[in-house]
Amino acid sequence: MVLTVKGGTKLQKALASELATFVKDKYLSNYTTLEIEFTIKKNLSEDTGVDGFCFAVESVRPRTFEIEIDKGLSVTKFIKTVIHELVHVRQYAKGELVDYSRGRAKVSWKGKDYSKTSYSRQPWERQAYRLQESLYNEFMIKE
Repeated sequence: MVLTVKGGTKLQKALASELATFVKDKYLSNYTTLEIEFTIKKNLSEDTGVDGFCFAVESVRPRTFEIEIDKGLSVTKFIKTVIHELVHVRQYAKGELVDYSRGRAKVSWKGKDYSKTSYSRQPWERQAYRLQESLYNEFMIKE
C-alpha cells in the first residue's frame, strides 16, 4: 500500500497512517496495490457539511483513493471518521460500491442502483457507520 498524508498535525498524520495500516491488515491484506492519499483540511465540515470524504479515482474496482478529513475534529471523531472512510475504500476495492460519477448521479451497491436513495438509507453508509464503531473499539483496545 502506498500512503500519503498531507496537512494536519503530527498526531493526525500519525493516526491516519496507523489507522490505514490497521484497516488494511484487517480487511485489505489481499489488495497490495492500493494507493491512498489523505488530505487533512481545515474547515472541511464547515464548508461541506461532512467530516470526511472518500473518492475512488477509477470507477470500477479502483486501487487509487483520495480521502479528505476535517482537521478540527476531536481525536475520537477523527479516528472514527478515518475508519469510516477506510471502510469505503474496502467497499470500492471489493467492487461492492461503484460510483460512476464521484457522488453526483449514478451509484450502485452490489450491482443495484441506489442513486436516488437518501443518505441515511444507503447500505454502504450504514455498513460504514456500523464498522467504524466496532473497529474504533478494537483499535482503542489494541492501543
